Amino acid sequence: MRIQRYSTKDEGYVDPFGTIKSTIYNRDFEWYMGENNIGITPNPSIAAESFFKGILVDEDELIISPSETHTQILRKTKMPWGVIGGRDSSNPMERLMLVRLIMENEVTHLYDSSESPGGYGRILTFSPTSPSKLLYTLGKILPVTIDRKQIELEERIRELQKNYHK
Repeated sequence: MRIQRYSTKDEGYVDPFGTIKSTIYNRDFEWYMGENNIGITPNPSIAAESFFKGILVDEDELIISPSETHTQILRKTKMPWGVIGGRDSSNPMERLMLVRLIMENEVTHLYDSSESPGGYGRILTFSPTSPSKLLYTLGKILPVTIDRKQIELEERIRELQKNYHK
């Protein structure tokens, strides 16, 4: 499991995102749910701006917590709050769907796309399909680490509850 990053050759020309099945707006991000891809754009917040800034080129890594109750994607950089899912008390399905997309594919491609052909690249797109070689330059791999501590904690709590009710 790895994330292959791409940078645009010319910021004015990017691939279109594709068919948007739904758009979801939450506190930090606007989510684009596609046929086989997921895109996000930042809303004005420190978490979103920290997550986005330099993600296609910086030396960093993603730490994913695949827990179904506390799904989180943390961008490990010098700024500790680059996170998807840090402040929300709920667990939106789009976050879990993104984690599954990353975990279920040997390679997930990460690049900027637009809402329409010829549009400005503003959607950070996660996809199992690579973008156009004519419009993008191959970038560095973004390392991904799976944090299973939350899952182990939840399993331990379930076991304690089960033993308590005997």
